[in-house]
Amino acid sequence: HRAAQQAQAPQPHQGADALLQPPSVPLPLQDGQDLLPGDRAHQPPHQAPDQQAQPQQAAPAAAPAAPTLVNGKGNGFFGNTITVINKVDNTVLNLTLRDVKIDVSNTGWENHAGKAALSVQGEGNVEIELDGKNELKSGYYRAGLEKNTSEGTLTLKDDNKDGSLKATGGANGAGIGGGSGGSSGTITISGGTVNATGGDYGAGIGGGYLGDGNVNISGNATIENAETGSYGAGIGGGYKGSGSDVTISKDSRVEATGGDPCLLGGYGAAI
Repeated sequence: HRAAQQAQAPQPHQGADALLQPPSVPLPLQDGQDLLPGDRAHQPPHQAPDQQAQPQQAAPAAAPAAPTLVNGKGNGFFGNTITVINKVDNTVLNLTLRDVKIDVSNTGWENHAGKAALSVQGEGNVEIELDGKNELKSGYYRAGLEKNTSEGTLTLKDDNKDGSLKATGGANGAGIGGGSGGSSGTITISGGTVNATGGDYGAGIGGGYLGDGNVNISGNATIENAETGSYGAGIGGGYKGSGSDVTISKDSRVEATGGDPCLLGGYGAAI
C-alpha cells in the first residue's frame, strides 16, 4: 500500500507552467574566460499561463534637428557669394534668384578689392529670373550685381511677375554693372522691380569708376530708384565714364538720381 502511494505522489512541477520556462541561454564570454559546466545566463522570472506579456512601447522618435545656417549674417542675409560663368559666345545661361540675400559689404578696403555678392563672367549671355525678394550687397570696388566684361549681355527678367532685386555696390562700384574701372557691357532689364545704388564714383546701373554703361530697360520693368553714391550717373556711366547707349521703352517705369549737386557741383546725370 505504501509503495502504491509513493508511486502516485505528484512529480515536481511538470504542468503547463513548466512549459513557459524558456531555455537557458549561455552567458557571454569575456576575453580569456572559459565557460564552466553549469554556467548559465540568468533566467527570466516565472510567468503564470493566464498572464500575457505586455508589449514594450517604442520610445518616441526624437524631433529632427533644426538646419544649421551656414555663414549666416543675421536678418536672413548670408556671406556666401555667387559666380556665374558662361564661356560660350552666343549662348544663354539661365539662372533663377529666389529670395536670395547676400551681404559681403564688409569685405575689402582701400586699394584692396572686396567680394561681389553675385558676379557674371564670360563671353556668353546670362539671363536671371527674379522670384521673390532678392538683395545683394557687395564690398569695396565691386558692383552689387557685377558684370565687368563688355562681351555678352546680362538680362534681368520677371516672368512670374513677383520678383524684385535691391543691389548695392561698394566704393567705386555700380549697383548693377561694372566694378571699379569696369564697363558693364550691355545690361537689359525687362521685368521685375529693381533698386540699384552705386558706391561713390559708380553708377546706379551701368559703369563703375571710369567705366561705361549700356542699359536697356523694357517690358514691364520698374526701376524704383537707380542712384549713384556720388559722382556717377543714376543710369549710364560711372565717374568719367560714358553712358552713350541708354534705352527706355514700352511700359517700363524709371526713377533715377545722379550725383549729389551739393558735392563739388555733382558729376553725374540721372540718365
